[in-house]
Amino acid sequence: MKIIPYIILFLFLANVTETATANTTVPDTAFFHPRVSVTLERVSLADDSVTVQLSVTTRSLQLSRKASVTIIPLLASKGKENPLPAVIIAGKRRAKLDARETALTRLPDKIYRELRFRRGHDITLQYTVTVPYSPWMRDAALGIRYLTSECLADEILGVQTVIPDVSLTDEYTVLRDDHAALSDSLRQARETIRQFVVLKERLLDSLDALADHSCRGIMYLAYPVGRTPLLPDFGDNRQELSRIDSVLRPLLADTTVTIRSVTLTGYASPEGKYDHNAHLAALRVANVLKHLCRAYPAIDQTLFRAYSVAEDWEGTVRLLRESDKPYKEEVLQIIRECNIFDGREARLIRLRNGDPYRDMLKDIFPRLRRTEFVVEWEKTINN
Repeated sequence: MKIIPYIILFLFLANVTETATANTTVPDTAFFHPRVSVTLERVSLADDSVTVQLSVTTRSLQLSRKASVTIIPLLASKGKENPLPAVIIAGKRRAKLDARETALTRLPDKIYRELRFRRGHDITLQYTVTVPYSPWMRDAALGIRYLTSECLADEILGVQTVIPDVSLTDEYTVLRDDHAALSDSLRQARETIRQFVVLKERLLDSLDALADHSCRGIMYLAYPVGRTPLLPDFGDNRQELSRIDSVLRPLLADTTVTIRSVTLTGYASPEGKYDHNAHLAALRVANVLKHLCRAYPAIDQTLFRAYSVAEDWEGTVRLLRESDKPYKEEVLQIIRECNIFDGREARLIRLRNGDPYRDMLKDIFPRLRRTEFVVEWEKTINN
């Protein structure tokens, strides 16, 4: 059995009824694992602002003094993403470290509340955040990104879609049909305003499509066994690094382009000890980030971000489902039934005397060891 000092969050999708009003009220449904739950209470639109209300609770949570769990609600649509201020649950030593590092590594407006974990004490927090409304948010998805941290390494546990479409309607539709006393002139004025608003939002969407851009890619970088430094001349690393080079160099040469962010996510395959995989994934993606910072000094280093995933079981499931492996249903069943810290890998090794596991070592797992990148930029439009 594998043991780690932080928790693993398992989330469950809930069915949500879409509404056509300016306020979207969601049934009292919690997205939780047995010890942490996030309950979505309401998403509303008023006065050019979107308000998200959540309830965060813990029950008999176990967390080491050096670890933390971060919950980041986010709105996402049309290639755009607006992370909301995060809720952090931190052990005693981690909380003290965060307090010292806040001025250097975190912006206060990015944190809603940092809660001190106390063994035996459950936490309940009512979360309410209001952000400026943008037209792309109208049919945005509301999700929650979960991170866990041990020392200074952040690891993505997962991103869960809470509502695939928040169904926010025109924020200017403030006059209701049940106002029977409204004069015809006011009704006509309302309809004229509505038409102008629709036209405005369509125009803004068109301009956004022209002005905001992003590009995604994957690099399969090679490393000596057990090593974390990035060696550009090792294996096919030059060719793999050229994938992101081919994106960044033309952007930097274009005077009408402003790069907004470069995000890296490093993935490790599931075989071996979890802590070792987490260490490799975190350090390797950090070294890729350092390489890019040195290679592109013209890009503000604060625009680079790096995340890591210790064991990419989601990728394993995806590749198995796409394959014609004769054992895939048995492996998928084990993955569904057995937690990674309750002997999942041991069961896979025992399956059919280890033949499926040996095949996965050769054909599935190598494709999971990768660094994904997302480059976002804005192009100035000259009128």
